[in-house]
Amino acid sequence: MKLPGQRWLVALLCLAAPAWLRASDENLWPFRTTQESSDGTSTRTNALGPLFFDTRLPDRHETGLRPLYLHREFTGTDRTQDYILFPLFFREARGGDARWSFFSLVNSDRRSEPAAAGASPAPEDKWQAFDLWPFYFSRQTGDPATSYQALLPLHGTIKHRFGDDRIDFTLFPLYSRWQKGERVETDWLWPFVREIHGGGESGFALWPLYGEREKSGDAASTSRFVLWPLWLQRDRKLEDGSERTRALFPLYSGRHSPTVNDDSYLLFFGRTHATAPAAYDETRYLWPLFVQGHGADGRLTDRWAPFYTHSAKPAGDTKTWVLWPLYREANWTDAGLAQRKTQLLYFFYWNLDQRDPLRPGAQHASKTHLWPLFSAWDNGAGRRQLQVLSPFEVFYPHDAQVRTLWSPLFSLYRFDRRSPEAVATSLLFDCVTYRRKAANWQLDLGPLCRLTRAEGRTRFSLFPALFARPAAPTTPPAPGPESGPFPATVPAPASAAGQP
Repeated sequence: MKLPGQRWLVALLCLAAPAWLRASDENLWPFRTTQESSDGTSTRTNALGPLFFDTRLPDRHETGLRPLYLHREFTGTDRTQDYILFPLFFREARGGDARWSFFSLVNSDRRSEPAAAGASPAPEDKWQAFDLWPFYFSRQTGDPATSYQALLPLHGTIKHRFGDDRIDFTLFPLYSRWQKGERVETDWLWPFVREIHGGGESGFALWPLYGEREKSGDAASTSRFVLWPLWLQRDRKLEDGSERTRALFPLYSGRHSPTVNDDSYLLFFGRTHATAPAAYDETRYLWPLFVQGHGADGRLTDRWAPFYTHSAKPAGDTKTWVLWPLYREANWTDAGLAQRKTQLLYFFYWNLDQRDPLRPGAQHASKTHLWPLFSAWDNGAGRRQLQVLSPFEVFYPHDAQVRTLWSPLFSLYRFDRRSPEAVATSLLFDCVTYRRKAANWQLDLGPLCRLTRAEGRTRFSLFPALFARPAAPTTPPAPGPESGPFPATVPAPASAAGQP
């Protein structure tokens, strides 16, 4: 599938930005603003406020119309990506390979080149797949052993998907066959009539009246139900004995083994006593609301929902709720860093703090959202960012497409401090910009005027895009704020990883 070329985008950008405008570090707001990084490796151009954009980075080139369209070209390769009304439509192409998806419901994937240069195409290297959820699934590799087609509910075969090696059906749910390894499950009028055989397993079921299943080998087990879910039972072989499970719904359920005794009554009341891997006792008064548990290894459950809940794990991880969902705090360790997440009403206030537990005096890294007013980020090594407004970042912290296409539409104010001597701010989508590096700075009030300080001299210019000569400071100004609000994750504090 081919998308229309980007000529329309280039034409609109040209209309929005006169040809005589210099393409480096100029402000003709709202028609066009261009800012270049101090090292010359990246430029960012916006037109008609934040709507049209052209961003050139060392590893990629991005153009588009927010929030409708994004086109990416990756440096040094023929790989491209296109997004239309993200997350509605996505397409990626590289060489002869291409894949596209419409809201993850209509999916196409094509690989047309062998994995290694000069190698003969193999089924796993050259194939085409197309899905129309949940009705049609297909994959063509040139090899009948790995190719399939399926039209639900009429007839078809699906191979190596949905957790099974092969699925066959005709007039589903009238007939279906599910195979994984040597085990085969055959259903007639699924899920009412079932037969299982092969791979050391056997069984049958006439649901919900009666069913049984048996598995041999090291993990031998037997299970049975009568008038499901009225009576359920299971016996399973363990290394140190056996585990026995019985349930008479809704009166009683119990699971007993050499190390665990777990009993529940009337679904909501029960007790657990475990001796391995560590001693643990738990009492459920009105599950899941009122639960008390403690273990010898530091495990703890203290739940009086929705008023107060506190839990701890042996590794020292803790979670606390107060007046759910008003306040939540979680503490854990990841990659050698102590993490603390604090939330009010899930997302209205959200803060993630990172610190090095081996250096208590070191600076912390943090990311904070006060929805939808602002998002702030501090890497603990001198780099800070702030955006006002920020309605999306708290919901999509790891999505680069949202950060490129949606977040800049609400960026009324941005602050970016890369170091104490390199600061950049932007107001009203680059209408007013201020950039400073060392003793040099530059203030732009749209296309009307510019005030600069360089080499100890201050200059004032009217309509600088038309008449002013660019100053030649020995130290260039800092780059403008980046188009996206924040990195996908909070980086480690300076004591652990340094500035990103």
